Amino acid sequence: MGKSINQCATCNKEAGEGHVCGLTTYCQQCSEEVGPRHICDLTFFCSDCKKEVGDGHICNVTTFCTKCEEEVGSGHICDITYFCYDCEKEVGDEHICGVTHFCATCSKEAGERHECGKTYFCFNCEKEVPAEHQHESLAK
Repeated sequence: MGKSINQCATCNKEAGEGHVCGLTTYCQQCSEEVGPRHICDLTFFCSDCKKEVGDGHICNVTTFCTKCEEEVGSGHICDITYFCYDCEKEVGDEHICGVTHFCATCSKEAGERHECGKTYFCFNCEKEVPAEHQHESLAK
């Protein structure tokens, strides 16, 4: 084990390295100080943010979603968006880094100059196009 465990002089609770009175507790299973809503083998305490976080945590950018059980960004929608570490934002399944962004109103990836209900992102053309945009059918 090798981890130093002692009793906190302030709160009289069992404490490990990095103990923060009133905020962290010692997890026997993980053998470390953890924050509220800790999930063993899934989350850990970020001493900078003073909260429980998941793998891939970026201070002041991501937070832990208990439903998805992963780090997510601002505007996260469970089962619809995920965090793109290259763009550092929430995106949709069809996201193209540096080209599309997630439109929360349409719940779809959109391009530059997107107007809800008027334009959409054409993945063939890789740009935002008017709603009436169509590709010609190939002649047989």
